[in-house]
Amino acid sequence: MIRLERPLAAVVLWTTIGFLAARGYAQPTTTAPAAVPPPGSLGTVAVLDVVRIFEECDQIKDLNALLKEAQESYAKEAENRKKVLAQKEVELAAFSPDSPDYLPRRREFTRLNIEANVWAQTTTQELRREHFNWTRIVYEECLRAVEEVAKERGYSLVLQKKEFAPEASPDSNVDNLRQMIHDRGVVYADPALDITDAVIRKMNARYRERGGRAKLNFGLKGP
Repeated sequence: MIRLERPLAAVVLWTTIGFLAARGYAQPTTTAPAAVPPPGSLGTVAVLDVVRIFEECDQIKDLNALLKEAQESYAKEAENRKKVLAQKEVELAAFSPDSPDYLPRRREFTRLNIEANVWAQTTTQELRREHFNWTRIVYEECLRAVEEVAKERGYSLVLQKKEFAPEASPDSNVDNLRQMIHDRGVVYADPALDITDAVIRKMNARYRERGGRAKLNFGLKGP
């Protein structure tokens, strides 16, 4: 899933062939947007929740759906290859090593096994590459939208804020809690300074103008 993690949230982004499986996606909660202040009325600093950007914008939702479909497709193919190898192994066991049919069947089993391993490695690399590329693309689009909103509202500095979520630490580890506190660059900001909703709206509008999901240049194809 393409997203930025909340502090200490344990999320598995990609798995190898034996563990390619779909996972659930939590629906983000929505809040009423804060009133937009007149430009310059609250200073020149704004704040942005980047985690929300990677959870709520339409392009991310569509990309996550495509990636989930790819994971399910590859998981199905992995299971099929596993069954074929198991059947070939059973067939091979029925022949004596000194049988004239043993060596050809042994070679076929070895070939299929090598092909399955190469396919699994290639698939994992493709998934990771797609995740990397789209994370970069979406963040760069976010930066452009942030710049536009900041200029429209007269902000000269936009800081990244992180919500304080101690419940995200599953083991009640005080060191993790301290790190979470340390990582929060913004302790408090007036809600009117939060431009996250405006940035999401701008990103969604631009995404729709480009054609939305139908125009996504998604690299992964079926096996």
